[in-house]
Amino acid sequence: MRAPKSFEEGMDRLNAILAQMQQEDTSLADSVKLYAEAATLMQSRTLHAVLPRDTGKNVAADRGDQCKARTDRRSTTGAGGRIMEYKAQYQEYLLQATAALDAASARFLPEESEVCRAARYSLLGGGKRIRAILTLSVCDMLGGEMQAAAQFAAAVEMLHCYSLIHDDLPCMDNDDLRRGRPSCHKAFSESTAMLAGDVLLTEAFEVIANAPAAPQICVAAARALGAGAGSRGMVYGQELDLKYEALAATEEQLRLIHRNKTGALINAAVQMGAAAAGAAPQQCEILASYAYGLGLVFQIVDDVLDVTSTPEQLGKPIGSDSENGKTTFVTLYGVDSAMALAQKLNEQICSDLQQHFGAKAAFLQQLAQQLLVRKN
Repeated sequence: MRAPKSFEEGMDRLNAILAQMQQEDTSLADSVKLYAEAATLMQSRTLHAVLPRDTGKNVAADRGDQCKARTDRRSTTGAGGRIMEYKAQYQEYLLQATAALDAASARFLPEESEVCRAARYSLLGGGKRIRAILTLSVCDMLGGEMQAAAQFAAAVEMLHCYSLIHDDLPCMDNDDLRRGRPSCHKAFSESTAMLAGDVLLTEAFEVIANAPAAPQICVAAARALGAGAGSRGMVYGQELDLKYEALAATEEQLRLIHRNKTGALINAAVQMGAAAAGAAPQQCEILASYAYGLGLVFQIVDDVLDVTSTPEQLGKPIGSDSENGKTTFVTLYGVDSAMALAQKLNEQICSDLQQHFGAKAAFLQQLAQQLLVRKN
């Protein structure tokens, strides 16, 4: 394989590989070959100069040296270089997450089942994989076991996908479009979509149970995911969201809704990465503050995009909040003030990360910044 002549060419080829890996008809064997090709590409001189890592091997003995090399380089790299490094690192995590999802689908979602085909349709249909990338990046930052983190990342994406399938159903948000194509209940049927969500929820925990990690680590990851998804997290947030469709909400009530509906699963992703690294309780507390803050920023930007973007840009319907009379940060404060609030929150969570983790947190800080300025 010819080495790329420039960083841009290398990233274009990585993006093409990712797109192929995420196609529903790509087999597991082909995914493995594509992942190996991407790993080789990441080791080419052009990309290695930006992100010198041993992609795919995840050798624990090398992790301290790799983290130190990245930290030393960040102290002397300008803003443009940091963005390039962030993009390369993001692609590496995305490749790991995609490979783990392909493997989990092959093992736990048999194609002979229509329900599992519907689950695969939604699970492998693209997306930013923010939660998976958070799991992997936190584990990486803390020098943890990346093979276990990859399976935890697949599990949190499976659970997130279940929530999206159910959220789109006629009894909930009744949305016909998800990630630029028909929602699961439109591509299959309402009952099949319901069961597809159920199977993703269930199998997420089997993926965790089969991760290559000590039992106590798998238990910690399962506990984090259960807490983030259930009655103390995402499900409760969805309950509150439905309740306030017919009632005017205050900022305090909106924060409570989004802390649970969005922030809790983001925190679960972060805590699963921390579990894979055997993080100390104080580290977990700091990361939780980051995760809940990031979840609120994500939701504020979502509210803004719902009135400023297009269905083509977002890959889903827009304007449904205003049509349903829901209170959002935009209806409370307007677009400009809502974005100013998001900016302030973002600065605070990034400052806290910098204070406690230093340059090792550069990727998480840059991720927060990119989510703030995203267009979809």
